[in-house]
Amino acid sequence: MMKALLINPQYEKGYIHSARWDSITISGTHWYPIFLGYCTGLLEKYNHECRLVDAEAENKTDAQLIGMAEQFKPDFTVIYISQRGFSDNISLAEQIKEKTGSKIIFVGPWCSMEPEKLLENKVIDYLISGEFEFETLNIINGKNNSRHIQAARLTSEQLNELPWVTKVYAKHLNLKNYKVSSLWHPFVDMFTGRKCYWGRCIFCLWPFTILKGGSYTVRNIDDVLDEIEWAVKNLPIKEIFMQDDTLSGERAELLADGILKRGIKIAWSSYARGDLTHTPEILKKMKQSGCHCLHVGFESGNDELLKRMNKGVTTKTLETFTEWANKAGIDIHADFMIGLPGETEETARNTINWAKKLKVATYQFAPPKPYMCTPYYTWLKDNGYLDKEGNPSLPSMNYQRMVDLCKKALTECYFNPAFIRRMMFKPREVLRIVRSAFYFARYMLFKKSDLPNEED
Repeated sequence: MMKALLINPQYEKGYIHSARWDSITISGTHWYPIFLGYCTGLLEKYNHECRLVDAEAENKTDAQLIGMAEQFKPDFTVIYISQRGFSDNISLAEQIKEKTGSKIIFVGPWCSMEPEKLLENKVIDYLISGEFEFETLNIINGKNNSRHIQAARLTSEQLNELPWVTKVYAKHLNLKNYKVSSLWHPFVDMFTGRKCYWGRCIFCLWPFTILKGGSYTVRNIDDVLDEIEWAVKNLPIKEIFMQDDTLSGERAELLADGILKRGIKIAWSSYARGDLTHTPEILKKMKQSGCHCLHVGFESGNDELLKRMNKGVTTKTLETFTEWANKAGIDIHADFMIGLPGETEETARNTINWAKKLKVATYQFAPPKPYMCTPYYTWLKDNGYLDKEGNPSLPSMNYQRMVDLCKKALTECYFNPAFIRRMMFKPREVLRIVRSAFYFARYMLFKKSDLPNEED
């Protein structure tokens, strides 16, 4: 038996790097360290002693983490690294290795970005690109001694072998620490499957890094339903979020059918594409089974920009999807971006005006992130559209202008009389909205140059 310390480190207060979009949150958002959670469960399944620490959500300093490591004395320390906090991640690893002699394993999406350059840091014993759960187990079991491991995509059989992440959360984490503005608190999240079934949008982080290659792989639906039943019976939760990159209409219907058949009473939400695979009939069934909210990438109100970003939908398609979801009684959290290829002041203004007309429950606007490995990053680099900080800067607008337009969009959408009237008829949403408004106001008043997290 080995000891493993798994860490989601804190870069700065409010900074999220374990989600799909690294940034400072504007609404107090904290997502679970889901991949680390599954890894912890798998190691424990094979009788290794583990400690999972989410320093981000628990506001723990590196000094506190080092103290925990000295007390626990891990044989291996698994650190979920971030692009922005990488130098801090290296410093943390060096001190843990010095104090405990622990082997250091770096994991996460950023391990797919210039791995050779990352490995110039001698403190790293192992760097795993891709889904890292089974490769971490292989390292700890002495079955893989390669310093850089390119993990293969997990199969459905391997997904079914992973322990329930909700049990890991219950054992290692404080559920009250995790909040998302569009979801009821407290909540938990889980995968029913991995990889976006579309997976071609030029800016998306996970499909080009940790989930690169292969297709949408899914768990056995009965195992998913068994986990949902366990979580509902044993955890003080009001909602479950399905973390599949996009829950397909077919998969959503299968899930809804199972929940209804078993009589499970719980609100649930997921990511979805507005591509009309969620038919009115499926959406109605989803609502009957407890579906509360769908996180949908609208991105732009301009069809040419949607085409350039390889979104695979049109504004008309998205409008139809929104109409169908509203008729079913399902909320939509709508994500938009300003700064994609072809963006101008006019297209940005059109997107803001279009967003205000859409009947959605929550909005998010942000400049796109230029992650290495994504086509968006390649396009920016090839055209010389990256500023000295590595942010997008187009001929039509620089990065600061993108940030300013996103703030303007959020203000106009949330203070739009039509939006306020809609929310007045959702009494259960009032407390959630008031809480989000507090963080939003603080962001608008004090944040000068940072940008919101896409999944707030």
